[in-house]
Amino acid sequence: MTALLVTLGAFAFWGLTGLGSLALLRADMASLRIVLTAPALGMCITVLLLFVCSEAGLTTASCAVPIGLVLLLGSITALSLRRPRIHAGALAVAAICVGLLPLLAWPMFSLGFRWLANGNEDMTNYVLSAQDLLHHSLLASIDFRGLTQGRDYATVLTGMHLAGSRPGSDLLLAFISQVIGRPAYQAFMPTILAFNLCGASAVGALALQASRRWWAGIVAAGLLLISPLASYGVLQQLLGQVLGLGLGAALCALLMRPELHGGDGPRAREVIPIALLAGGLLLGYPELIPEVGLAYLAYVAVLAVSGRIKVSAVAWLWLPTVAIVVIVFNSYFFTEIHFLILQSRHGLTPASYPPLFGYVLVPSALPSVFGMQVAPPDPNAPYLDATIVLAMMGILGALLASLASARRGGGAALVLLAQAVLGVLIVIKNSDFGIFKLMMYVQPFIAALIAVQFANARRLAVAGMGAVVLALLIVAQLSSQRVYVRASKDPIDVPNLSATDVIPAFHAAATRATNPIVSVTENPVLIKLEAASGEGHSVYFQSRDVFLKLVREYAQVTGGGRRARAERYLKADPWKTQSFRLLDSKGTSDSFEEDTPASSSLSGGNCELVLPSGNEVPFNRLSLYSTPDLVKMDCAAPHNLLAFTSSSLGESFYLPQIRKHVSFFQLQADPFFPGTMVGFGRYAMFRVLGPSSGERLEMSLTTTLIHDGVNQLPPAVVVGASRVPLPLEGRGSARVYSPPLTPQMIDSAPYLLLDMGSEARLAPSVHHGLQGLYGRRVPTDPRLLTSYLRDVSLISAAQYAHLHPPSALSSFPTSLNDNQLEYSGIYEDGWVAERSFVRLAGGPSADLVVHGQVPEGAGRHLEVLLDGHVVDSHPISPGPLNERVPVPPSTALRRVELRFAATITLKAPDLRPAAALLSYLGFMPLSAN
Repeated sequence: MTALLVTLGAFAFWGLTGLGSLALLRADMASLRIVLTAPALGMCITVLLLFVCSEAGLTTASCAVPIGLVLLLGSITALSLRRPRIHAGALAVAAICVGLLPLLAWPMFSLGFRWLANGNEDMTNYVLSAQDLLHHSLLASIDFRGLTQGRDYATVLTGMHLAGSRPGSDLLLAFISQVIGRPAYQAFMPTILAFNLCGASAVGALALQASRRWWAGIVAAGLLLISPLASYGVLQQLLGQVLGLGLGAALCALLMRPELHGGDGPRAREVIPIALLAGGLLLGYPELIPEVGLAYLAYVAVLAVSGRIKVSAVAWLWLPTVAIVVIVFNSYFFTEIHFLILQSRHGLTPASYPPLFGYVLVPSALPSVFGMQVAPPDPNAPYLDATIVLAMMGILGALLASLASARRGGGAALVLLAQAVLGVLIVIKNSDFGIFKLMMYVQPFIAALIAVQFANARRLAVAGMGAVVLALLIVAQLSSQRVYVRASKDPIDVPNLSATDVIPAFHAAATRATNPIVSVTENPVLIKLEAASGEGHSVYFQSRDVFLKLVREYAQVTGGGRRARAERYLKADPWKTQSFRLLDSKGTSDSFEEDTPASSSLSGGNCELVLPSGNEVPFNRLSLYSTPDLVKMDCAAPHNLLAFTSSSLGESFYLPQIRKHVSFFQLQADPFFPGTMVGFGRYAMFRVLGPSSGERLEMSLTTTLIHDGVNQLPPAVVVGASRVPLPLEGRGSARVYSPPLTPQMIDSAPYLLLDMGSEARLAPSVHHGLQGLYGRRVPTDPRLLTSYLRDVSLISAAQYAHLHPPSALSSFPTSLNDNQLEYSGIYEDGWVAERSFVRLAGGPSADLVVHGQVPEGAGRHLEVLLDGHVVDSHPISPGPLNERVPVPPSTALRRVELRFAATITLKAPDLRPAAALLSYLGFMPLSAN
């Protein structure tokens, strides 16, 4: 509950600051449009003061509380002295903001400050940047000594500050963090939720720019707060975007007024708020400036056509505004402009193949713009075709309404038309990322446009019909919003991120640690949050380096002694390039980066190890599955554990350099067994922690869900000191064990590499109905896969010798979910194709029994092998399959193989090759005959 109070407190503080400044300027606070911009104006005043202090060399920690107190006391004083008459509608908008906040923030009631929502890497950069700004000034140097010691990782964000990467939201996050006395990652969600409330108030102001009905502001603010895609932007932790959209809406509301462009021109009380908002937008989210600028030029053109504009008035508006912004920013003004140019190019970059956001390039993305479906939509979502049609009608209606409103100078309509022009450019460039961002950019302005159209309806019947449509839309939006919020409690990119045994547990471990901590994770979100939560303690990362790129960027944007120090650090970089030999006929090598301090600590055993359990990754699940999400142990304690190591051939799913080299993707629900699995690529390299002699690699996987009509298990091998094939055969699923392994030693450290033996491929994309209206060739699933992986673990020779599999498989898929069982070539539902095997328990003399069904055209001939010897071989006919073969006793495990002569393709959309459907495979007591 405290976290929610922080959100409300920040919203109230910025609203009070804005009201105080408006009162001080003697603005017309009887105008609800003016008053509703107060929270956005309060944010701008705060961030610009923080910026001036930070650029002057002060830390946010030293000036946050003084600035907050000055603004609070100054605002109270100004309001007390001026006693302005504030429009009563402001309380109604504030009430709707507070009342609707729980729809988006309800996880805070149970998780409090631990709620980290979707765990976007953007969020971790904001967190580290805010942490840096708390203790260093905006243009400070990187702490290279701290980096070498595994401390003070936050200072690498200095390069982004020097490059002008909109530090406004970072400064505000640092401000809130300092005021509430909590780390930036805990202050993040309260801060971005407060940004969203300020933005909702600003959208209400924008609606009133084109409507005289005061309640249009309430409708617009409410629509934004329930907008699923606007909520998604908050949950996806796009801090700068949420801030910028609110400031852009407020700027349009204050700027697009005819009285400022004609007559005697604007006065100081009107220019200063506009200058503050313009400066805040430039510092907080300059990417929105082209859209706002284009909309404003269109507004000026509308005034010019009607003869309501004077050049002198425009000059009096913009000359002071630009002067104020340039004076406040100094040389940083040009840094931000350069950053804006770079970001504009990025937004128009054509999609790579396969496109990461390919789902926005097909018709099924359209309903998500209005919240009628979630994004990305399930191809089998109910009423998908109908919602596509409704979305097309909605987009056409929005364009027509925007054209009509734009003729009268409607601000929201003009911004939407500017975004439509930008959208055409993005579509021509085929930029999936640009379209994805634009879908969120339009949300505040659609909310304002709908409110304007509803409020300005002249006929009661039209208003009534509009109310019914709006009510139905709200119901759909609330449903979609809830899906997004519910997913944020267990995000797909970092499972269980908000749990107590992830970041809080890591922070506690770092606080208590007397030795360095070595973290094993390839996920950049987790790496950066661990770096932030372990501040002041030595933390090294074994799997990958996510900070070196930021140091290189710093070296490019700085000069003199700073550049020289950066280059010296890069030359002495503790991450050493190593090479793993695949021992194939082509002489292939896989390069990777080894953190020498981490490696030295691991080899010496003088550290504490933190690695993800099977709840987080599909590795080590035989030993680390029913454990906390992050497992802590002494570095000398691991026994046969695998530490995934990112390499050139096996990258993380998160922003890889080459998409087809991704090792494994995000966890997803396993449709057959309780638990999760991952889409798997071709290569994965591991450092072995605590290897033992004669260890074996266990792998559980499936190709049942690879919809290519083949479903062949890949010819995987494990590479160590030699190439060791895995005993995979057949189609469908498998759990197999390798022969004994010897790791490949690289600088005295043991490594293994898993090579699936076949190239990863895209899944076939099927576009049903209206989903195929355009973009038929766009893959809706951008993953390149060989299989779906359930587990990769190491076991000792003793563990392998003591496996206790069942004596029979009698229920599918349940019988296959026994981690003591080794098998290959059996689909989870019991279907088998040409070849399969299973290792079952030994025992006394028994009947080997095979029961099932053989479909028409399949089977034809069956061979049954026991421990490599044929014990039954004969033709079979369609219909029931009932085989019973007496076998001798065995003290060892028994390997049973089935070989069929022919398969059929199961009915669409299944398309799996299959020979028989098993219902029982195993041993029964000898029959009486």
